[in-house]
Amino acid sequence: MIWVIGDIHGMFDPLRRILQTTKEFSREYNEPIERIVFLGDYIDHGPCSKEVIDLIQDWPYDKVCLMGNHEDMALRFMKNDKLFLERNGNSWFINGYLDTYKSIFDGNKNYDIVQRIRQQEIQSLRSIFHDNKQINSYKDVKLPIKYEKFITKLRYSHQEILTLDSGQLTFSFFHALPDPDYPIDEQKVSDYKSFNEFLLEKARINYAHEGSFFNFDYDLARFYVPRIESSIVWQRLYQANHDFKGQVLIHGHTPTLLYRGPSLLDQAAPYQNQFIKYDFNSNIPFLFSRYPQAEFLAPELNSKLLPGRSILTHHYITNQITGLEAINIDTGAVYGGALTALGLAPKFLKQGFMPFLSVPTCRAYQKSQAQLQALRFDKLGYQKAQPPNQSPS
Repeated sequence: MIWVIGDIHGMFDPLRRILQTTKEFSREYNEPIERIVFLGDYIDHGPCSKEVIDLIQDWPYDKVCLMGNHEDMALRFMKNDKLFLERNGNSWFINGYLDTYKSIFDGNKNYDIVQRIRQQEIQSLRSIFHDNKQINSYKDVKLPIKYEKFITKLRYSHQEILTLDSGQLTFSFFHALPDPDYPIDEQKVSDYKSFNEFLLEKARINYAHEGSFFNFDYDLARFYVPRIESSIVWQRLYQANHDFKGQVLIHGHTPTLLYRGPSLLDQAAPYQNQFIKYDFNSNIPFLFSRYPQAEFLAPELNSKLLPGRSILTHHYITNQITGLEAINIDTGAVYGGALTALGLAPKFLKQGFMPFLSVPTCRAYQKSQAQLQALRFDKLGYQKAQPPNQSPS
């Protein structure tokens, strides 16, 4: 069985409980753990980034660790990525790095330097402190080699192909959504080098086209940074031109708690009905299908799916030509939501459901056990065929 775990952000105890429960699930349902896929954002904001990385590295199962946007920011700072820093500054320092630094270097003398960088970055978001090499120098805030290696070795994408009765089905894993302007398979890069090569290639094309068309003297960073912001570590919005090629995408990055806000609802207008039907306070993964015929039904108690245990099942139904295209499992662990792990196994997928575990991280989470629930669906993947006289809306 493959387990997929969403954004952790230094929430050590919920992660420990989730991992322990996957072992218990494996024993109870005779589903050995084949692999665990982590979707990124291990560090920042939460109190225990160091302990989270230690636990993941020591966990005795095959694992795939993907790059999150927070680790990508850290890596760009470590590598002194000038194209990024020239336009974004030391953005890592206002996006949670102070918490990571406190976790790793409790009481270290350089903590004051990190605080100063953060304060100056807040005052000038586009500054890389050319006038103060001391506090912009990586050596002053360098991570221990163990944690630096962990970040540099993270992958940017992963896929699993599972065999079901209807044939093979591809699950694709990114931290965020793919860039809708490019084929999804083209974005399945492995490491920082290939990820950057992809971004630079697209940025140069944009640079050559727009610079010559408008006869403007643009710098490459003007096109490079937007490509990062639309990439598989930053993209938040489902858009009309997304094409997942019949694959099921599993991602994190956007806490589902944010779906309650007006901005994402407004920008996702073609799929607004999908967001409205989602229970923002449920702490369950968000299911996406691009057609309004898709319905998300209220949870119900069901003891038949997993014999011997009653669980809540969340139903998703569609007509014959649509299906479940993407699942967001970032249920806002560091924001008082929950940490979620989604299970993928042919035995369960053939029955039309995916078990998932969640640990609430609100004030009462210390007394909470990992909850076992399941997502029901009637079809996975999206087919190109459309009913007569109907188009996506």
